[in-house]
Amino acid sequence: MTVVCIGNTKSGRGLTRRLLRRFTDRLESRGVRVLELTLNDPNFPEEARFDAQRFKGARAILAFGGDGTVNAVTDAAIRTETPVYHIPCGNENLIARRYGMNRDPDTFLRALAEHRVIHSDVGLVAGRRFLIMATVGPDARVIERLHRTRTKALGHLAYVEPVLREATAPYMPRLSITVDDEIKVADRPGWLIVANDREYAARLNFAPDAGPLNRSLAAVFLPGTNLRDCFNWTLRAWARRHTRDPRMITAHGTKICIESSADSTDAALTFQLDGEHDPHIAGHLEPNGTAKPTIDISLDNARLPVLVPDLRRV
Repeated sequence: MTVVCIGNTKSGRGLTRRLLRRFTDRLESRGVRVLELTLNDPNFPEEARFDAQRFKGARAILAFGGDGTVNAVTDAAIRTETPVYHIPCGNENLIARRYGMNRDPDTFLRALAEHRVIHSDVGLVAGRRFLIMATVGPDARVIERLHRTRTKALGHLAYVEPVLREATAPYMPRLSITVDDEIKVADRPGWLIVANDREYAARLNFAPDAGPLNRSLAAVFLPGTNLRDCFNWTLRAWARRHTRDPRMITAHGTKICIESSADSTDAALTFQLDGEHDPHIAGHLEPNGTAKPTIDISLDNARLPVLVPDLRRV
């Protein structure tokens, strides 16, 4: 039996390396062959995203890192039908939280022995998959700022400067949003969260009814233009009161079309997927008949196999 262990050495300030060694030793002591790879290896993206055959036949893929690490191995897992298990080493670890995964090798070994596998919905943006969320708004701009400056794992402290800079002029682009061909937002400034799960950073959970087995995506639009609006929505989400606010617009569907105002300086849009900045998406924006940049977010036909420790958490 082979298990692939993939670690993001930028996560966890050394925790990833320690856990990789702990799991490798424990698995090998149980007769499990371990194929160990490092996410920061320059060869990794090509092997993980495109040469998925390397993982074919493995019993499971262990992703050591944050949610972005799980995202990075999603293509390989789907192509080879190899279930993924998240070892939480990042800041939020939303996937591990969702399914009750932890850092104990024995928890993983029990799940592996019983082969508890579910198939999670996957979102798709310009050929890029996401498991938890795709957002356009101040959080996406914070992630972009962090991406430009981060050179090593700094934990939550790394977000302080990007958040303070974003607070001076929050990114609230003007958007028009269509969900399954029905117009939900018409040229309004605000913050869009497309969720495949209820989990969100800092337990804000903007889309509490979203779930990875729903066969639909939840679109949440929070209208606003300034810091006060951002703060109010965040405060309401913490207090679990945002869903009762009539200004909040929600919809569920399998295809969400986003149109950015042509006269906006932010017409290219800034996205974050699963807590990571993806600079490739803006390049896929195309003008529609009215010459406004558009992009589609859709439910992928493929589903991700996930090895879960407890089916009651699903």
